Amino acid sequence: MARKGSLLFTFIILVAVSAVLFSFLYVVIARSRDIPAKKASTKAFYIAESGINKAIWYLITSTEAGGKGEAWRTAGTSESFADGAYTISVLDGPSAGSILIIATGEVNGITRTIQQILSGGSSSTASFDYAVYANSTLNLTGAGGITGPVFGKGNITLTGATSINGAVTIMSGSTYKKNGVDQPATVTTTQPPMPEIDTTYYDALLAQAALQPAGNMSITGAGTYNLAGGTLYVNGNLTVSGARRIAGGGTIVVTGSYSQSGAGNIDSNTKIITGNNLTISGSNVVNSGGLLFARNDITLSGAGDITGSVIAMNSVNASGAGRTIGLVYAQAGMSGARTIVGSVVCRTAATFSGAINITYDRTKIPASIPGVFSKGGLAKEKGGWKEKK
Repeated sequence: MARKGSLLFTFIILVAVSAVLFSFLYVVIARSRDIPAKKASTKAFYIAESGINKAIWYLITSTEAGGKGEAWRTAGTSESFADGAYTISVLDGPSAGSILIIATGEVNGITRTIQQILSGGSSSTASFDYAVYANSTLNLTGAGGITGPVFGKGNITLTGATSINGAVTIMSGSTYKKNGVDQPATVTTTQPPMPEIDTTYYDALLAQAALQPAGNMSITGAGTYNLAGGTLYVNGNLTVSGARRIAGGGTIVVTGSYSQSGAGNIDSNTKIITGNNLTISGSNVVNSGGLLFARNDITLSGAGDITGSVIAMNSVNASGAGRTIGLVYAQAGMSGARTIVGSVVCRTAATFSGAINITYDRTKIPASIPGVFSKGGLAKEKGGWKEKK
């Protein structure tokens, strides 16, 4: 009898252990099955965010530059992105002048939807009314000069032989001095609209380049490399040298640095976008409608003219007999020796050293520049983002 009881007890223990084990295995298997779904859900969320950013780019970019403009509305536009796709709706917002963007990201049948309200109205390049717009202090040293109107949010200081030939506007509480002597200036309590940049357009292209196989690329010698209006992606560095013509008016996107030397020629309406530095030297010429964008520094040297837009998220270094014609948008001024015809915008404290000479010419600024607009334009409304469940 005792033996039967012992066997029954053992059987009960085995059943209990088996139940716990099978329960554990069930949970593990169920969770492992959930992992792909969770990954897909996370990807779908970030793809939806990319859809929001793409819609914003469409709105703030003119049709001439590939965008749609602020008047664009859509009940549903779909585009592939990464491992899935997004569908964006752009509608009139809940308040006057606002815009509602709804984006749904989809990966393997799993969707996430978010929305963003924008407010305000853009003025694109309408605020480029100055030879130099400095969003902080402005210092000129060396032998350079500015011809045209100048705005400085902070103090403007000239030393040596530098000069400003044009109306100067400063904020209340700031000063304008040359070699320690006060100079005449218009004092304002209202800052003119700050030309700003939304890098969404550039970030999306760089993200696409990062998906390509890693490796550097070189284009050397004489001849023509034809972009044919398309996009060349390089997940690494790109070096161009010799008497090379970049033809076709397309786009070059490089995750690393771009360097071009020699006596080449870059066709009109060509964009070069880099995740690090961008250097053009020698007698290379960038023709009308060109766009140079660097996440770090841009260096321009030699005798070639650059016509279009030069946008550096850090500094611009310039030298040589060539000119830069159009917009220069930099973090903190310029150094070297260069002639600029158009307008220069500096987002932080700016120093111009050497023989930088700037002449204001509003007609040389491109009619539309991807991502560049004035503060007071379309902006994400505070509290206007939410995920739709």
